[in-house]
Amino acid sequence: MTFTPDGDPFVDRRRMTPFADARIADALADAGFDDVEVADGYGPGDDRSVFVAVR
Repeated sequence: MTFTPDGDPFVDRRRMTPFADARIADALADAGFDDVEVADGYGPGDDRSVFVAVR
């Protein structure tokens, strides 16, 4: 989510990466994150992946 110059919220629903979820999770783990979880979106109808990583 980002905001327009007028302050209105804007959600870009385009895919942000061509990489598979497992590849991103592995890269986070390789970068030193101990606990990596993948969640399905931010709510109903959102099919994007959300990565939560703890260092």
